[in-house]
Amino acid sequence: MPAATPTPTPTPTSGGKAKGFLFRIIGLVVVAVVLVVGGAIWRNVTGDPSTASVGDCVSGSEKDPNNIKVADCTSADATGKVVGKVDGKTESDFNANYEAICEPFPSAETAFWSGKSGRKGYVLCLEPVTK
Repeated sequence: MPAATPTPTPTPTSGGKAKGFLFRIIGLVVVAVVLVVGGAIWRNVTGDPSTASVGDCVSGSEKDPNNIKVADCTSADATGKVVGKVDGKTESDFNANYEAICEPFPSAETAFWSGKSGRKGYVLCLEPVTK
């Protein structure tokens, strides 16, 4: 009886490693995109004031900044309309003289600062909502 010849075991190629690496990169990109888009949607859905731009209205009071939200201008809750948004201001800048920050927006009567304490944030210059 003739001796059986062993069949060679296939050796892995580097193509498999490259595909695995590519799928990991694609997976990371997909996760990053989902997080960024999800965060943007969440901020818009919750009315986060960071999404406010000129022409938008807000509800709440500048005296309680945690309650400021973007609102529909026709809503009874709307308390101010954004006439200007100024970036790069610290809370100290705002507290020292918010009137000067909003001076370029003559119809602004109140303002709202948001950011992290000790860092720069933004100021929303607000005029009263006319209904």
